[in-house]
Amino acid sequence: MIELWALFLRDVWERFRFRIVFLVGLMMVNSLMEGIALALLVPLLSLAGIGGGRESTLLTWFQNIFAAIGIPLELTTVLFFILGVSFVQGGVFLTQSWLGSQLQYGYMASWRETLFKKYMAASWPFFVKSRSSDLINTLLNETERLGGVFYFTNQLLNAAIVTSVYLALSLYASWQATLLLLIGGGVVFLLTYPLVQRSYVIGKEISAHTKELHSRIQEFIGGAKLVKATATEGLARSWFRDVNVQLQDAHALAAFHPSLLKAIVEFSGIALLCLVVVAGALWFHSGLASLLVIVALFIRLVPRIFSLQQNIQLLGLYLPSIEVVLQSETTAGSHRELLEEAAPGSPLFVGGAAISLSKVSFSYGERPVLAHVTMEFPKGRTIGIVGSSGAGKSTLVDCLIRLNEPQAGRILVNDVPIRDLPLAAWRRCIGYVSQETFLFHDTIRNNILWGAKGTNDSTMIGAARKAGAHEFIESLPNGYGTIVGDRGVRLSGGQKQRLGLARALTHRPVVLILDEATSALDSESEQCVLDAIKALHGEMTIIMIAHRLSTVKGADRIYVLEDGKVVEEGTWADLLAQKARFSALWELQQAGH
Repeated sequence: MIELWALFLRDVWERFRFRIVFLVGLMMVNSLMEGIALALLVPLLSLAGIGGGRESTLLTWFQNIFAAIGIPLELTTVLFFILGVSFVQGGVFLTQSWLGSQLQYGYMASWRETLFKKYMAASWPFFVKSRSSDLINTLLNETERLGGVFYFTNQLLNAAIVTSVYLALSLYASWQATLLLLIGGGVVFLLTYPLVQRSYVIGKEISAHTKELHSRIQEFIGGAKLVKATATEGLARSWFRDVNVQLQDAHALAAFHPSLLKAIVEFSGIALLCLVVVAGALWFHSGLASLLVIVALFIRLVPRIFSLQQNIQLLGLYLPSIEVVLQSETTAGSHRELLEEAAPGSPLFVGGAAISLSKVSFSYGERPVLAHVTMEFPKGRTIGIVGSSGAGKSTLVDCLIRLNEPQAGRILVNDVPIRDLPLAAWRRCIGYVSQETFLFHDTIRNNILWGAKGTNDSTMIGAARKAGAHEFIESLPNGYGTIVGDRGVRLSGGQKQRLGLARALTHRPVVLILDEATSALDSESEQCVLDAIKALHGEMTIIMIAHRLSTVKGADRIYVLEDGKVVEEGTWADLLAQKARFSALWELQQAGH
């Protein structure tokens, strides 16, 4: 717990530095002015004819101060001085509160930006290994809890400074009574410390249950169609209820512990205050004015002392978020990609791109997916890659885009090793359309222009025409300004795929990769997309990944993958004539129709 807090303090210092110094300075000024306002009660009461003896020392001290600034020490001036100090102290307090809030929420926002940046800079394997719900939970919930660490640290520091000032004043007023208070407060602190340790454990439980609840919510809402279609709403509710109840119990304990501590603190505070008053009057023989000041100080000091304990306890509830956030940042950082840009005017991809694979192999752990794959993708040609599910087609695409790095073999682009190409520049030269085109809840225009910085509308419309999308877009009520809905829910599958193709073409790619882009479409929608692709023949290198063989009928060359290996290659006619694996697959698919 202490180590985590030390990490937090170091991180806050590195992010804010002088603003933290200014905040602490405001706390000290606020505490001093608050203490001065209370100390001025001594001369105020003395001038009102209350007290004597020990009060004369304080009175003389204030007389010297007032004389130095040229103000007579009178009842009225002291009263107005107290009001003036309190007014200024209120302004300092408001400034301190405003700055504290700014830094707290600035800290949360800073961490969210840091994490999001690390996530976006991470390589594809990072996302494959991580649950998206965990990333979202860390980015939203755990960073908010991190803001709670900042808040309670701020409160803890403020309480410590105010307590120090009050203790200094109370020591001057009655060191015996102050010592009595400190001894009593120390005993209560030790007796309630197990609550602080328990709060840290509860905080870790809240982090774990919140992460799991996020996962359940995302899974059941995302899979609502499956739940409804299988009539398993009861099972979904049961799974959700289990996690929700666990989180409820943890939060209930987290809310109860501060109340328990507060009850102990309030009782102990009243008991100590009574003891101090009795001891001051009977044992320490304090004057009336001093006794009244001691009572005023202790009324404000006792809660401050015990608020230290409360803030430490609440801090323990939120501290586990530091571990979660730091671990997520470290994991994402360890998967960082170097997204290099091409040098200005680089001629590398002028005239297109020819790609060759030589004995490329890739495995997921111990499971081989690609084994010594050799292929050629000449400039301006359309190449088809087919095979049954699990043959390694999509993994091959991931290697071409460099989402995955082959463990063996090499990939060349225009005779240059793909690993030597600037990664960001290479990916921008690729137009990629997947099986399910991802669309933002935005306009058609913004979806097509995503990432195409500086592209004008004429280029966008030209790309939409090539993709066979312009006509249906124009038929919509708002045309290119139409909102497509969450993930394009307001469009048909064929329309979404044509928008995905238009988006890819807007970037003027030299390589177009279609990863099962028509497999989920009906025959009519598929033909529309295929007609658009056919019209692009010769303009760029086109790689078509397909499970349905008819998709690649117009390809210049077709490769057949089986268990991660190339088992056949040739034109459509050649492969059918060989009467081997491709021919058998074609007959099966024809029979299926």
